[in-house]
Amino acid sequence: MSLLEHFFQIARQHLPVVNRVIEDYGDATLSSYLKSFIREPEPSLQSKEDLFQVLQRLAEPLLGKTAANRASRDLAAFPVILTANHNGVDSISQSFQASLIFALNALQGALSIKTVCIFSCGNIPLNNCEYPRGLLLYHLYPERDGLTVKFPIFPDRLKRCMVSVAPGFDEAMLKRAELLREGMLRAGQMPHRLAGALYKVLHEEYSDPSVLALPSYSEQSVVLNHRIWRRVFNESVAAPDMVNVEIERIVGALLEFDLLHTESLAWCAMFDPALRESILRELDGERGCWQLEKLAGAPDPSNIGQSAPQGYGTVFFWGVDRFRRRVPLGMKANGSAGEILSGIDDRGDLFQLPFTPQVLVETLRSRRLLPSLFTCFLSLSFARGFTCVGGYFQGGYLPAMQKGLIRALDQTAGYGDMSRFVARVSTHRYLSGVAAVMSSADDDRLIPAGPVEILAAGGMEDEDIERMLHLTVREAHLAGLLETVPDGVPPQLRPPGWEKQLARECSELLRDKVVVK
Repeated sequence: MSLLEHFFQIARQHLPVVNRVIEDYGDATLSSYLKSFIREPEPSLQSKEDLFQVLQRLAEPLLGKTAANRASRDLAAFPVILTANHNGVDSISQSFQASLIFALNALQGALSIKTVCIFSCGNIPLNNCEYPRGLLLYHLYPERDGLTVKFPIFPDRLKRCMVSVAPGFDEAMLKRAELLREGMLRAGQMPHRLAGALYKVLHEEYSDPSVLALPSYSEQSVVLNHRIWRRVFNESVAAPDMVNVEIERIVGALLEFDLLHTESLAWCAMFDPALRESILRELDGERGCWQLEKLAGAPDPSNIGQSAPQGYGTVFFWGVDRFRRRVPLGMKANGSAGEILSGIDDRGDLFQLPFTPQVLVETLRSRRLLPSLFTCFLSLSFARGFTCVGGYFQGGYLPAMQKGLIRALDQTAGYGDMSRFVARVSTHRYLSGVAAVMSSADDDRLIPAGPVEILAAGGMEDEDIERMLHLTVREAHLAGLLETVPDGVPPQLRPPGWEKQLARECSELLRDKVVVK
């Protein structure tokens, strides 16, 4: 058995969602798999119109009125959102390829939409593995293992800042980035055609005064992802626009309505004590939610130097400390004053605020508070019925959240109707760990391709789209395996030089099937 097939079997064992999709759709083409996402919209507990208005309000100042109107209209016709990606300028092959494949319904004319809607998670640090701090570039080095080159834009001092609340990059950062690009080119650390594509992106997109004038990286990312996406396709391709907005911004705006209306699902979940306690209990320990006992054992702020608990999740929201880093929060009683959200940041400082609708709304507006994963899906998917297409981890935790929420609603008097609406929401849609476009490192090896690599090779053409449509779901997972391995294959099972061996085997098996750039 080849290493590629061996790793794929291991990944299927460690990533149950991947295994399920391969069993159900492995031999289907990407064309037919994406068509399975198309279904008649189900009635939802709360109006979807709220989201259309929020999306239009957030997108219009950044992308213009026409693009914002179109995005809202298309989302009404096809209420399916890709939520597998992290926020920031999207340069990692895994998430960019998911976006390309998600766009196939529009590209093949199966849907008469002109927009791809992506809501990406921003409560990650700039130095997250997907590297929103800058750009990830793909290049095979003869002298060492590994396929990626990190090309920073933001300085080291900001690397732990969350993308959601990061300041915008400025001209000085871009000047340092250009010096780095020139130095890497001279040192042979970057191929000439890759350096040329990067130069165009930096000078024609990043350096645009309208982009530099935006106050936050989250807003800059909306514009840059939209522009870079358009560059990836040749003029002959009738490609949809990309509208990639931070999910916490979307949900924060939705919660300004939800938290002030006592009939909303979010208000009931947070402010009906019986339902809240049931939800906290049912989802305790679930991925993407919280671990109550460990959060309750957070360090005493009087013990200087003790930092926040890590890996225990958070209850409903993340706090944002003065260094723009996230703070895990638990809920505590505060005597007659009611409940408070309380946590310790990683410098040992106390973060507290009253748990009342008005305080939450005000703190969300100031971005000192961000919705958690559970709260994002509570407001977006469970309340408003949008189908959220996620990665191989979301494919596990979102159905678990749904089941726990349904149990809590069923256990609490008066919520039978809500439970039935929540049960109708589709939570198993998955699109991650796939690729349809790869870069040719040489005659013998194929490696992942992100947007810069595709640009360097001349962009996507109509015949490339046609080839993507005929690739099978199984083949797309094999093509994406180079970036699935870190999540799906334990380190002790990866031999030295596995990246180069997989790149060679990808070429042998897939060169005549995937799009090669």
